[in-house]
Amino acid sequence: PPDRPHRSDPPAPRWAVARISQTMQFFLDLTVREFLEMHAQARADAGPVAVEEVCRWTNALAGEPVTPDQPLAALSGGQARALMVADLVLVSRSPILLIDEIENAGIDRHAALRFLVRKERLVFVATHDPLIALRSHARLVLAGGGVRQVLATTPGERALARRLAARDREVARLREAIRMGKVLGRASRKESAST
Repeated sequence: PPDRPHRSDPPAPRWAVARISQTMQFFLDLTVREFLEMHAQARADAGPVAVEEVCRWTNALAGEPVTPDQPLAALSGGQARALMVADLVLVSRSPILLIDEIENAGIDRHAALRFLVRKERLVFVATHDPLIALRSHARLVLAGGGVRQVLATTPGERALARRLAARDREVARLREAIRMGKVLGRASRKESAST
């Protein structure tokens, strides 16, 4: 293996920003535990990694559980994205986090947003999801390769976000019921009459 100077952190400015893009995937022939331990070793500022805590947060964000001994390559899209978010927050010490479309792959957006901001970092989320956009403190409107506007979230937009969140929770409940194989909706009149 390379000696320590080549394995450890590059100069601090290169680690100032940590990011997750839309197309990131795991292709390593490692378990979740091996990946997390290797990532912590590669970052001089990380210290020892609490693999179980990263998995606990991964499971809070994903619909399917992830275990430390699971192969990375066997993770579903949602599991992999949830692990990336948990790793970004708990292993990375970068003060600025960039995440492209956190709503992808079916992770729990509400839990992910709460988790991201709890560490008091500057978090930028690129999104087309109105619920995520309206739950932020401010929105950057991008055009022509730059920032065209900075919009502070208004009280009216916060109220709209609360209404959207209630609807979103209902959709999440239905999604979970479908995943569990439950029959949804009311019984037909014919079925009601026969009972």
